[in-house]
Amino acid sequence: MRRRPEADEAENYKAWYDDAIVAANEAGYGPCTAADAIRGLAEEVAHYKKLAEEGTAPLLKSMKFENGEFDMSVTGPIVEVMAMAFVGQFKAGGSVNYMEMNLYDRDEPFQRYAVTVQKVGAKSPADLVNEARARIAELEAQLASA
Repeated sequence: MRRRPEADEAENYKAWYDDAIVAANEAGYGPCTAADAIRGLAEEVAHYKKLAEEGTAPLLKSMKFENGEFDMSVTGPIVEVMAMAFVGQFKAGGSVNYMEMNLYDRDEPFQRYAVTVQKVGAKSPADLVNEARARIAELEAQLASA
């Protein structure tokens, strides 16, 4: 729920119902009423609760930040499915070095994020940019000396 501190409880509950209706309609439950939206969200909660009980939800194995690098390890069937989806998309899209996917925030200010999947041992976007900059500098130097 998008809780607004300046709003009273009634306004915040109305915003919550509005958000629930929008979420339910976007998830394919709609068009629907607030009661339908709440029922749909309850079904989603039950679904994720079942995943947790079955052990199919992702499990965080480790997370650390060292030497300016972030490392996180997760496990579980859903993680394997996502990994295989990334690899499949990488191959199907004809990617050689890397591919980028956009993620969109569901809350204001609705920012966009890019997830980069890079083949190990291949050149990253930063590697390619640095090579291009070096080549431009080399050509500019040759042009200046000519």
